Amino acid sequence: MLNSSQAKAEAYSKEQLKVIVISDGKANNAVSAQAWLTLKSNEQIATYMRNIPADKLNNLMNCLILKMI
Repeated sequence: MLNSSQAKAEAYSKEQLKVIVISDGKANNAVSAQAWLTLKSNEQIATYMRNIPADKLNNLMNCLILKMI
C-alpha cells in the first residue's frame, strides 16, 4: 500500500474494518457491517477496536494479509 493514494488506503481500511465487524459477530455481511458502522461515531469505533483482544485482532489481520498475497 506504499504507492496507494490516501483515498484508496481509506477505502481499503474501511473494507477491512467491515471484515473485522463480521468476524466479531456484529454483522452477518458487508451491508449489515456498513449499517452497524454507520450507527457508530468515530470514538465508538475506536473504543470497539481497542477492546478487541490483541490475539484475536492479530489472527484476523493475519488472515487478511494472507488474502492479499
